[in-house]
Amino acid sequence: MRFSFNVQLTDEDYLLFNEFALKNSGMSKKADTVTKILVSSIFILAGVNLVLTNGANPVSAVGVILLFIMGLIFLLFSKKFAALYTKKFTRILIKGKAKKPYTPDSVIEFYDDFFKEICPDNKSEINYTAIDKISVIMNRYVLIFIDSMRGYVIPFACFKDEAEERDFLAFLGTLTPSIEFFEKI
Repeated sequence: MRFSFNVQLTDEDYLLFNEFALKNSGMSKKADTVTKILVSSIFILAGVNLVLTNGANPVSAVGVILLFIMGLIFLLFSKKFAALYTKKFTRILIKGKAKKPYTPDSVIEFYDDFFKEICPDNKSEINYTAIDKISVIMNRYVLIFIDSMRGYVIPFACFKDEAEERDFLAFLGTLTPSIEFFEKI
C-alpha cells in the first residue's frame, strides 16, 4: 500500500463536488451550449412573431427590445442559473435523508495497480485505468473522476503534512499525464 486516507465528507463537500463537476464536465458544457442556442432561437422567433403580427411600429420595436434584453440576461447568467439549480437539487437530495448519496466516512487506500474504498457497509476496488480525470482544487480537494459525475473526493485535511500531499500528487501524476489544477471551484 502506498497511501491510506481516512476520508470524512460533509454535505458541503458533496455539494461542492457536484458544483465542480457541473462547471467542468464536457457534458454540461454541451448542454449549456444547446440550451443557449435553443433559448436564443425562442427569443428570436418571439421577436419575429411580434413584428409579423403587429407590424413594424413603435410597440413592436419596444417588444423586440424587451425580448432582446431578456434573452441577453438569460445568456449572460445561464451558468449562474445552472449552478443555483444544482445547489438546490443537491440540497434536496441530502436534506433529511438517513442514507446519504455519498459515503461520509471511508478509508481510501492506494496500491500500485488500483485503489480501494473501504466503507462501513461495502468495499470497492477501482483499477487506475478506470480513472477519467483527476482534478486538484488547491488547498481543498483532490477529485478523482471515474466518469463525468461520479468520483472520489479526498480533502486536503486528510494529508498528514505537506510532504505527504506532494508525494501523493506526484504519485497521481504517474497515473495520468493530465492532472488539472484549479485555484477555486
